[in-house]
Amino acid sequence: MTMAYNKPLLFLAILLAVPNVWSLFTPETDSLCKISLYSRKPCSSLPLTRESCVARGCCYDARVTYGRCYRRSRKPVMLFGPTRLPRVTSANPRTGFNGDNVSTEDNVVMDYIIGRVLGSDYNRIKLIESYRRTNAPNIGVKSNLQNVGGEPGYSGSKFLKTCNPIQYEKRCGNSFYATEYSCERWNCCWDNVTRACYHAVNNVLRLRPSCSPGFTNPPQCNDINECLSNPCINGGICINLINSYQCQCPQPAVGPNCQLPCDSSPCLNNGGCNNVMSSYTCTCAPGFVGSRCETASTSCSPNPCVNGRCINGVNSYTCTCNPGWQGTNCDSNINDCSPNPCKNGACMDGVNSYTCTCTTGWQGTNCDSNIDDCLPNPCVNGACTDGVNSYTCACNAGWQGTNCDSNIDNCSPNPCVNGACMDGVNSYTCTCTSGWQGTNCDSNIDDCSPNPCVNGVCTDGVNSYTCACNAGWQGATCNSNGNNCSPNPCLNGACTDGVNSYTCACTAGWQGTNCDTNINDCSPNPCKNGACMDGVNSYTCTCTTGWQGTNCDSNIDDCSPNPCKNGACTDGVNSYTCACTTGWQGTNCDTNIDDCLPNPCVNGACTDGVNSYTCACTTGWQGTNCDSNIDDCSPNPCKNGACTDGVNSYTCACTTGWQGTNCDSILMTVHQ
Repeated sequence: MTMAYNKPLLFLAILLAVPNVWSLFTPETDSLCKISLYSRKPCSSLPLTRESCVARGCCYDARVTYGRCYRRSRKPVMLFGPTRLPRVTSANPRTGFNGDNVSTEDNVVMDYIIGRVLGSDYNRIKLIESYRRTNAPNIGVKSNLQNVGGEPGYSGSKFLKTCNPIQYEKRCGNSFYATEYSCERWNCCWDNVTRACYHAVNNVLRLRPSCSPGFTNPPQCNDINECLSNPCINGGICINLINSYQCQCPQPAVGPNCQLPCDSSPCLNNGGCNNVMSSYTCTCAPGFVGSRCETASTSCSPNPCVNGRCINGVNSYTCTCNPGWQGTNCDSNINDCSPNPCKNGACMDGVNSYTCTCTTGWQGTNCDSNIDDCLPNPCVNGACTDGVNSYTCACNAGWQGTNCDSNIDNCSPNPCVNGACMDGVNSYTCTCTSGWQGTNCDSNIDDCSPNPCVNGVCTDGVNSYTCACNAGWQGATCNSNGNNCSPNPCLNGACTDGVNSYTCACTAGWQGTNCDTNINDCSPNPCKNGACMDGVNSYTCTCTTGWQGTNCDSNIDDCSPNPCKNGACTDGVNSYTCACTTGWQGTNCDTNIDDCLPNPCVNGACTDGVNSYTCACTTGWQGTNCDSNIDDCSPNPCKNGACTDGVNSYTCACTTGWQGTNCDSILMTVHQ
């Protein structure tokens, strides 16, 4: 697909605040070296080292395979566009940018544009959806729109590449050193699976038909020198700027093009103009005055009208006085207090005005309004009637005084006969003394109702009563029959008073009418094996030998701790019996039985053990009891004879021809 140049597409790039993704290495932080290298003129056609590149005042990119040295940027041209474009439909067949319509037949229509900043340069823009106008919106092409360029003096281009699907049959660049970064530079597609670079399906758009303002001759876009037209006059020096110029003017020249101050003829009425530094002075013609000779000289100069406007005549003038003034020269103040406008006050004249000082009780511009002395209402508890500088209060019931703010004392004279009076508003309250009641405390309270005398007759008094007790009763209320418990007759108990009687509740261990008899706690005898001693509500047992416990009913365990050293203990009453294990004897089984008595060793010495003995046999004897003679003839020591055993000895009977203890010596016969 091809596409003709189309000016509106120049604004396709959008500047989004996305972090720089192509950071370029420079000797120092230089914002003009951060522009994408795609937008720069190379400093040399040959590869340069970093040192050589920097020495030339250029920028160096260390990420490129062979190194890349390029010129520093000037201020980049910023292009802007929408972030979302309307989808093409039959009703809306064309899409516009920055207000311009795209009219090219083969234009690209986009929906959802995502961009990321390339340094301070233009953007790399990704088209989430893009279509050819001829078949939109039926066929979608996922594409990347790569914006290359965008610096004054070095125009770039834009191209559309589509990497879905990838043309795997067409490798891009040198596969030996191709990287994702270099593949992007070549406008190709990087495949993460094969780790290789391939040509895009489409490479369809290459634009830049026009240059930015101030530049010409696309696509190179050379800077226009605005100083070639010599805009600076009067010796001004022109400095060329981007799409503009600036004049450095010598004095007194001023302005954008170094004009002289008098060039604009500022002096009126044929006045002469003189350039002075960066300003001017005017020499006025006769009959005119002013910094620009703009005023004709008349009889009104200086102005004779003190408080008015002067009208010039022939050798004369007329004054038109300001309001409040009169006279030939408007120097006499008109008396605004004649006749007196203040109805109830004194008048003070001003200039075209007057001021009234009102007498007490009046207000208003002309003192003709009576002041309402009832505002705000001064009658605290009543109705107010206004007068002139006065008012009258009609007080509510219970109140008095000029402002009805004094409560009438309803307690004077005191209406409370037997009590204290508390004043209210048009009322009073009586607090009666003890024994009295009623509104005015004049009714004696009946203290005999209900009857407080339990066993007697009541007589009422003032806040009191008197009881006449029946026979046998006493006390203020006749409720006491006399204390029969005083002094206490109960020696070991509590006394309860009755009517002419008492009852004793004895403490534990005591009995009797007056609780004076100790109960015998030893009857019947609680001590099973001992003697009982009575106490007060207690007893003590003295146990016989072998018994213990409160009631001497627990046999003392004479086997604890076990007295039988080598045997089993059987407890008795104050005694124990030991059943000794074999080999031991004695009351406590602590004596080893002497197994050597009588001596079991027939021919030896006996050593006693525990339920055992050991025999140390004398020479020639053996056996447990040393009662077996050792056979000294076994094996036979008699070499040539018969052996007869003895005790630790033997005797040999030698055969003929032999002799010696063991018959092992030949008997020698000597013949004569």
